[in-house]
Formats: sequence, structure tokens, C-alpha cells
Amino acid sequence: MSARKRVVAVLLVGAACCHAHSQADSLHLLIPAGPGGGLDGTARALGQGLRSEGLIDRVSYQNMTRGRRRSRDELFH
Repeated sequence: MSARKRVVAVLLVGAACCHAHSQADSLHLLIPAGPGGGLDGTARALGQGLRSEGLIDRVSYQNMTRGRRRSRDELFH
């Protein structure tokens, strides 16, 4: 399975878990690619879908390009 398919699978499993348990207040999606690419579009479509279904109140996105590694504090603020 390609890395892209694994990421999409993880996003879909995460969405299913949100639905199975309860409504969440917010969701922060870490996108392992730059803005404008396929993963970016998929993550944003997932966030919009979760909001439109009333499963999430707020969605935020963070693109993580390969150019710079982020510290644990930056990722889990």
C-alpha cells in the first residue's frame, strides 16, 4: 500500500471513530504534504464533510512539507 493510501485510510478511520463515539468540538488535521496537492485536498474535503454532517464544530489544518521537521511541542500545542 502506498504512503498516500495509508494516510487516506488513517483519515477515514479517524473520521469513523469520531462518528462512532460522539460529536467532537474541534479537529486539527496534520497534512503530510504541501498546500494544493492531493493529500491537502483530501484532508480539507474530509474536514468539510465532517462539519457539514455536524460531527465537528471546528476544523483546522496544518500542512507539513518535507522542508522542515517540527518539534513535538509544535505538533501537540
